[in-house]
Amino acid sequence: MKRLFSLILVGMLAVSGLSAKVKLSVLYVGGTANMDPMLMAPGSVDSVALAASVKERMAHFTKFLKKNFTNVKSIEGKDYTPEMSAAYDVTVFDGRTTGIAFVSITMLSA
Repeated sequence: MKRLFSLILVGMLAVSGLSAKVKLSVLYVGGTANMDPMLMAPGSVDSVALAASVKERMAHFTKFLKKNFTNVKSIEGKDYTPEMSAAYDVTVFDGRTTGIAFVSITMLSA
Protein backbone atom coordinates (compact mmCIF):
# COMPACT_ATOMS: atom_id res chain seq x y z
CA MET A 1 0.00 0.00 0.00
CA LYS A 2 2.85 2.38 0.83
CA ARG A 3 4.42 1.68 -2.55
CA LEU A 4 1.16 2.48 -4.38
CA PHE A 5 0.79 5.72 -2.40
CA SER A 6 4.41 6.65 -3.18
CA LEU A 7 3.88 6.04 -6.91
CA ILE A 8 0.72 8.14 -6.92
CA LEU A 9 2.49 10.95 -5.03
CA VAL A 10 5.47 10.91 -7.40
CA GLY A 11 3.10 10.97 -10.39
CA MET A 12 1.16 13.91 -8.97
CA LEU A 13 4.36 15.86 -8.31
CA ALA A 14 5.63 15.18 -11.82
CA VAL A 15 2.37 16.37 -13.38
CA SER A 16 2.20 19.48 -11.18
CA GLY A 17 5.80 20.32 -12.09
CA LEU A 18 4.95 20.17 -15.78
CA SER A 19 2.20 22.74 -15.43
CA ALA A 20 4.23 25.37 -13.57
CA LYS A 21 4.83 28.62 -15.42
CA VAL A 22 8.38 29.78 -16.04
CA LYS A 23 9.09 33.09 -14.29
CA LEU A 24 10.03 35.12 -17.35
CA SER A 25 8.51 38.17 -18.93
CA VAL A 26 8.06 37.72 -22.68
CA LEU A 27 7.37 40.28 -25.39
CA TYR A 28 5.86 38.57 -28.45
CA VAL A 29 6.22 40.56 -31.68
CA GLY A 30 3.83 39.04 -34.21
CA GLY A 31 2.98 39.69 -37.80
CA THR A 32 3.64 36.50 -39.74
CA ALA A 33 0.74 34.71 -41.42
CA ASN A 34 0.19 30.96 -41.40
CA MET A 35 0.25 31.12 -45.20
CA ASP A 36 3.20 32.09 -47.38
CA PRO A 37 2.19 34.60 -50.06
CA MET A 38 5.49 33.97 -51.88
CA LEU A 39 4.37 30.40 -52.60
CA MET A 40 0.94 31.42 -53.88
CA ALA A 41 0.06 32.24 -57.47
CA PRO A 42 0.44 35.93 -58.37
CA GLY A 43 -2.78 37.83 -57.74
CA SER A 44 -4.25 35.05 -55.60
CA VAL A 45 -3.26 36.53 -52.25
CA ASP A 46 -6.36 37.75 -50.44
CA SER A 47 -5.28 40.59 -48.13
CA VAL A 48 -8.28 40.03 -45.84
CA ALA A 49 -7.45 36.32 -45.48
CA LEU A 50 -3.78 37.17 -44.94
CA ALA A 51 -4.64 39.66 -42.16
CA ALA A 52 -6.98 37.12 -40.55
CA SER A 53 -4.20 34.52 -40.67
CA VAL A 54 -1.82 36.92 -38.89
CA LYS A 55 -4.38 37.57 -36.14
CA GLU A 56 -5.06 33.84 -35.73
CA ARG A 57 -1.34 33.00 -35.50
CA MET A 58 -0.76 35.79 -32.96
CA ALA A 59 -3.68 34.56 -30.85
CA HIS A 60 -2.34 30.98 -30.83
CA PHE A 61 1.20 32.06 -29.92
CA THR A 62 -0.09 34.40 -27.21
CA LYS A 63 -2.21 31.63 -25.69
CA PHE A 64 0.78 29.25 -25.71
CA LEU A 65 3.12 31.81 -24.17
CA LYS A 66 0.61 32.83 -21.46
CA LYS A 67 0.19 29.18 -20.55
CA ASN A 68 3.93 28.75 -20.04
CA PHE A 69 5.30 32.11 -18.83
CA THR A 70 4.30 34.45 -16.00
CA ASN A 71 4.23 37.74 -17.93
CA VAL A 72 3.40 37.97 -21.64
CA LYS A 73 2.64 40.95 -23.88
CA SER A 74 1.81 40.62 -27.59
CA ILE A 75 2.18 43.37 -30.14
CA GLU A 76 2.22 43.60 -33.92
CA GLY A 77 5.59 44.02 -35.61
CA LYS A 78 4.63 47.40 -37.05
CA ASP A 79 4.20 48.73 -33.49
CA TYR A 80 7.54 47.45 -32.17
CA THR A 81 10.42 49.69 -31.13
CA PRO A 82 13.71 48.31 -29.75
CA GLU A 83 13.21 50.21 -26.49
CA MET A 84 10.21 47.98 -25.71
CA SER A 85 12.46 44.95 -25.21
CA ALA A 86 14.20 46.55 -22.23
CA ALA A 87 11.19 45.81 -20.01
CA TYR A 88 11.19 42.06 -20.83
CA ASP A 89 13.49 39.11 -20.27
CA VAL A 90 12.84 37.71 -23.75
CA THR A 91 11.59 39.14 -27.04
CA VAL A 92 10.16 36.65 -29.55
CA PHE A 93 10.07 37.93 -33.14
CA ASP A 94 7.50 36.27 -35.35
CA GLY A 95 6.95 39.10 -37.76
CA ARG A 96 8.50 41.96 -39.63
CA THR A 97 9.34 45.00 -37.60
CA THR A 98 10.16 48.59 -38.27
CA GLY A 99 12.77 50.53 -36.38
CA ILE A 100 15.46 47.88 -36.16
CA ALA A 101 18.67 49.00 -37.82
CA PHE A 102 20.83 46.09 -36.66
CA VAL A 103 20.80 43.07 -34.38
CA SER A 104 23.41 42.63 -31.68
CA ILE A 105 23.82 39.33 -29.87
CA THR A 106 25.90 39.17 -26.71
CA MET A 107 26.97 35.82 -25.34
CA LEU A 108 27.32 35.67 -21.57
CA SER A 109 29.68 33.20 -19.97
CA ALA A 110 28.21 30.90 -17.38
